[in-house]
Amino acid sequence: MNIDITLQESLPLTPEQRTRLAQLADTLIAGGAGLPSASEAEVHSVWIDRVFTA
Repeated sequence: MNIDITLQESLPLTPEQRTRLAQLADTLIAGGAGLPSASEAEVHSVWIDRVFTA
């Protein structure tokens, strides 16, 4: 059985979507007490890109 897979050249999030993701993530993981917020930990850029390329 063959399965054809098409990979996208670009990552599937626009800058506006990344901003929205950062805002939502910061609502859930606000940071504090010496710990970073979600956006400070770059979940909307570095880590989401790793998910999409995995």
